[in-house]
Amino acid sequence: MTGASTCGMMAVALLLLAQGTPSEACSCAPQHPQTAFCHSQIVVRGRIVGIEKMNTENRTDEVPSLLRLQIKVSKVFKGFDLKPELEYLYTPIHESLCGYSHPSNNKSEEFLFSGNIVNDMVMISVCGFNSPISKLTPSQKRGLTHMYKTGCGCEIVPCNGPCAVTKPNQCLWTDALMSRSWVAHQALHLSCIGKTNGECIWESMKSRAVGTPFKASRI
Repeated sequence: MTGASTCGMMAVALLLLAQGTPSEACSCAPQHPQTAFCHSQIVVRGRIVGIEKMNTENRTDEVPSLLRLQIKVSKVFKGFDLKPELEYLYTPIHESLCGYSHPSNNKSEEFLFSGNIVNDMVMISVCGFNSPISKLTPSQKRGLTHMYKTGCGCEIVPCNGPCAVTKPNQCLWTDALMSRSWVAHQALHLSCIGKTNGECIWESMKSRAVGTPFKASRI
């Protein structure tokens, strides 16, 4: 399945969820930041300056099923060609349907958001790579500006028990096995990068901090 197909299916599924009835709690599969970046059509930095309830027809006069978040974008990491003038993000209104709940009332605080387009709406969810910019590590910031994109031909495989790679383009993600948390060294500091022979290996993004073009990167 191509990356575009995966993005489209995820976005449509999210919109269908938004139209459903809240029941059980949302459950998110573990997703390395690089995987979230590669599977998202849109990745941006910006400030949320307004939130209102909508329905799936983008109207306010019917039973709401979506939240519409007005965003002031300051940087586009991915998807400028798809949404050059992004103004709104959308998410299911219910957290049980994986809706994103914005954690800050500070309209000057910048966040990272990742999402996909369906019916011309950029849909985000609690399962995406959404974070205050201040919480990102320097390595993750370098990943967003360059390294995640270069690794999109690789597959990061979550592993919390006995496991092994089955293809040369796979990297085992063992944070949960080694640290009992998916938010640990590999997620915070490593990128899975392809080599000329088709093999993918973990590479430290810390090592790119000094003496390379990444030193001048800004996020």
